Amino acid sequence: MTRATTTGECADLGAAMKAAQRRPFVRLRGKGRSAFVLMTERRYQRMEAWLREAAEDAADIAAAREAEKEPGSIPWEKVKRDLRLE
Repeated sequence: MTRATTTGECADLGAAMKAAQRRPFVRLRGKGRSAFVLMTERRYQRMEAWLREAAEDAADIAAAREAEKEPGSIPWEKVKRDLRLE
């Protein structure tokens, strides 16, 4: 990850954009702290899709755990054994 200061990069945004094309992220620092991250649109879209999938997976896991608590539910381990999936 490339690091730069907001002061320096504001003076040359074009250079920061070129750096973001060569490297995954350009971290811009302001007042001694990370303030912004610059990346290409394509990388942003891929990251956004990955985050959306991760959130959906987490929701599915939470729903499965709730379903396991319902009366009469069959534990997944038993289903795998019964269907000889192990």
